[in-house]
This record gives sequence, C-alpha cells and structure tokens, in this order.
Amino acid sequence: MRCTVCQSPERQGGNDALPVPERPSAANAERLAPEHAGHVHPGRPPTGSAPMDGQLQGPEHVNDHRTAELPRVVRRDMRRFATDITAHINALYPDADALDLPGVRGLLGLSEDQELAPALAARVSGRLHETLVRPVRHLVDSGGQRWRPYLLAKVIDVLGGDSEHFAPLLAAGELMHTGSLIIDDIEDEARLRRGEAAAHTVYGTPVALNAGSAAFFAFDRALHMVLPDDVPLRCAVQGAYLTALRAAHAGQALDILGLREEMDAAVATGEAEPLLDQVRLTHRLKSGIPVRTAFEVGALLVGASPRLRRALQRFGEAIGTAYQVTDDVLDLRGVVRAGTPTKSVAEDLRNGKVTMPLAHAVALLPRQDLAVVWHRIREGGMTEDDVREVIAALESCGALDACVQETERMLEPAWTELKPLIPRTRQALFIEALARHTVRRARVA
Repeated sequence: MRCTVCQSPERQGGNDALPVPERPSAANAERLAPEHAGHVHPGRPPTGSAPMDGQLQGPEHVNDHRTAELPRVVRRDMRRFATDITAHINALYPDADALDLPGVRGLLGLSEDQELAPALAARVSGRLHETLVRPVRHLVDSGGQRWRPYLLAKVIDVLGGDSEHFAPLLAAGELMHTGSLIIDDIEDEARLRRGEAAAHTVYGTPVALNAGSAAFFAFDRALHMVLPDDVPLRCAVQGAYLTALRAAHAGQALDILGLREEMDAAVATGEAEPLLDQVRLTHRLKSGIPVRTAFEVGALLVGASPRLRRALQRFGEAIGTAYQVTDDVLDLRGVVRAGTPTKSVAEDLRNGKVTMPLAHAVALLPRQDLAVVWHRIREGGMTEDDVREVIAALESCGALDACVQETERMLEPAWTELKPLIPRTRQALFIEALARHTVRRARVA
C-alpha cells in the first residue's frame, strides 16, 4: 500500500514536519539475499534492487520521541491504510449479502474441485455468516488502529516490496489478531473491548469461541491468494505463522494459569527477579513473538538477507513485548478513545492477575505494604476504594514508571541494530515513529 502522503513535500513546522526524500540510493546492498534467484514474484523487487524511496536528510526522529503523540502525517497515513485494509478484511469476511459461492467455499474450507451444490451453499451461507463472520466483524468494525498490519506494510515498502500486493495477507493477520482477542475476552471474562460489548456477551460463548478460532485460518486462504505459485516461499511463511500461533497459545496458557504461587514466594522473600522473568516470558510469547513473526514474514516476502531478517525479528519482538508491558500499565491508568473508556480499569487486578507493575512492586514497595496489596488482589472482591488504593500504591512506589523504563530498554537496542540496515526513507521514519508510539501511548485503543 503505497503511502500517498509521501508523493509531495509536507508543509514545514509543527507535528506534521517530515524530511523530504531525495534521489533514490543503492545503499544497504546487503539487505537482500539472492533467494529465489532467477525470478521475481509479484510484490517483490528484483534481488539487490535499490529502495523505491530515496534517502532522507534531516532530523533522526519524526518528532520528539518522548511524546506519545504521533505526527499528524503518520496519523493521516494510518487512517488511509485502515480504510484500505478494512476493504480487504471485508473481502475475506464479507457482509451477508456479499457472501457468494466462492466465499462460502472459503469459509467451509472446500476447494474448487470439491462438490458443493449452489442451492446447498445458499442455504448454509446465512448460518455461516451468523456464526463465523458476524462475531469477528463485530470486533473488527468497532475500530482499532490496525498498527500491526500497518507496520508490516511499511517494512515491506521500505525494503522495496509492494505491500499492496500482499494486502490480503495483512488483512488476514488482523483477522487472526481479532480472533485471539475474542478468545482472550472469553478466558478473562471481560465484558468490554474497544468500547463495545465483548463478542461472547453478544453472540454467546460457544459461537464466539468457534468464530475466534476459525479466524486463524483466514491467513491460509490469503496466502494462497498472494503466493499461488511460489510453493517454497508459501511454506516458509506458513511455518513462521504456525510458530507464532504455538507461542501465543503457550503464552496464553501461562497467563491463564497465573503466577499466584510465584507472587506468594516473592512477597515472602522480597525477590522480584524470578517473578519478573516469568511475566516477561509470558508477554514475549503472547505478544512479542507474534509481532516478531509478522516482521519475519515481511523479510521473507522481500527476500531479505539473514542479517536483516534477524534484526527485523528482534525489533518486532521488542515492539510486541513492550506493547504488552504498556498494556499492563494502561490497565491501571485507563484506556480512552474519543473520550470513552474502551475497557474496564484495573480489569487484571480485579481478576487477581500478576502483571508487570505488580511484579516490579516487589522490589519497590515496603514488604508490609506489598503483603497488604497482594492480599487484597489475591482474595478478590475488591471494592472501588480498594482498587483506587492499590493503584495509588503501585503508582507512588514507582512500579508503573519502572515498566515504562523497561519498555525503553527493550526497544532502543533493537532499533539501534536495525536502523543501519534499512534505507533512511520517509517510510522508515514512519516505522520508528509508530514503534515508539505503540510502547509510549497514553490513550489508544
């Protein structure tokens, strides 16, 4: 998806200002490896070709990276992208009146050579839409910034590929993420998501659970659409995708089991690191590795060199893990969109979960105070006054600030490693700006 705002210079000043690309450069020659030599499949440039955007002159960052505010030019580009990618999401998961015979086959998992009478397809299409499509569209249509597919699109474009060709794959990745949120809300007994009723509260748990799981398989449909003939590449992408699913489910398993016994031990001994290590692992598996895999897929699609591929993987993992840590912070500070809360404040605390701020509090709160805080969380049934007092204790001891500092320590080395390996284009600045924003955000759904 080519960035339309990059075709002309932006006005100078304010949060809109970005450097203007100059002539294309052949720098970063090692970024592409001679994989699949002898042919160029759609959406990928010839191996070793120069980046499509030129090098940038000017400031290192789009804006002061300490702020959570995105430059307006990036926000506009993200809104345009969200519109475009939503059209591809709707193509994979269409409205009821647009669900044709091929669409029914796709949802059923039937190939073209498998028999399906049109009359039968017509009879089941409404049921499929009601039970597979609507629960997912309920959440997809409620918003979300689509930052994951947007970042992947920018990675593809920065490395000289054409993200528009791979748009169905990006859309399927967003559907997979949506399915995981539906299941996560069921497991957490959450009532609110993105400011709307959680899918299982509308469609019932059995339907929502099945629809959320089925959304994972949109990726396979999209992959055959964008890579119909490149079997080796398709297998490599499928392998990466399955790795991400395994990791995410393992992380969710650790999250469901919880860390109550480990927190009991930490309160008794005052040792925070064993507990912190387990929280970090859970966050890496749930959120870090899926984003890592998305960046790996981008590297595979453009034929990136092994060195660049590894750097992209580490950067993606840092973003995804740091995002989850920030999510723990926002669970206590609140998430707002257009002035409306998008989820219940302290939902994790009310569910007795051990999150990153609580783990950091082990080394920051006096032992006696920590014991009182943990007792309230562990026993459950906290009143609103209890919740406010626990949040205040975690804020005042610096546990939330410690989480913010940890996200910085995750992101900076990964970006420092990646930065010299990619062309210094406007698109690269978009990547950096959004990556920083995802882990420094204060009010984002």
